[in-house]
Amino acid sequence: MEALVVQSAPLPTPALDAIADFFGLDEIRRDAPWLHEDFQQVRDAARQRELAEESAWSDVTFARCLAGDDAWLDFVVTLLVPGLARRMRRVMDLLDATGIDVVEPRRRRLLERVTSRGQLTPERLLVAQLRLLLVAAVALGITGAVAGTFRPAWLGAVALAMLAVAAWQALSTRLRR
Repeated sequence: MEALVVQSAPLPTPALDAIADFFGLDEIRRDAPWLHEDFQQVRDAARQRELAEESAWSDVTFARCLAGDDAWLDFVVTLLVPGLARRMRRVMDLLDATGIDVVEPRRRRLLERVTSRGQLTPERLLVAQLRLLLVAAVALGITGAVAGTFRPAWLGAVALAMLAVAAWQALSTRLRR
């Protein structure tokens, strides 16, 4: 006769935190370290499961970009599209919270400097200018195509001017530091 095994749905981390608080499992470390370690493993598994459940396709792509899997073009495109850099930063923070250390250090520093709201860094200025350049290129292209007067020279001139301004701002910010 086979035994019937009933498996319930795993508990979410807030419920596990409440259980730990109620039973004092965080303070039991010195009396029963094995129990504390077992409960910590359950808590870590729940966090990783929640991370996997709430991660969308873009979050998986962001994690791959952050890991340095030869995804520089994806990383740069992500920085240039407004809102995606913040989402990538959220994925990086989630990876850090779960203890998964896969983020390449250079990409970590660059993403932190681009998404830091409290600082005006050269990287942040450069990304903002490149975003403006991208928007201007699209706007000039659409306007020129609709009016029938598309001139690539104008687009090139605007691009060079905006890159010059971005370089000047980035260098002057770097020199003031």
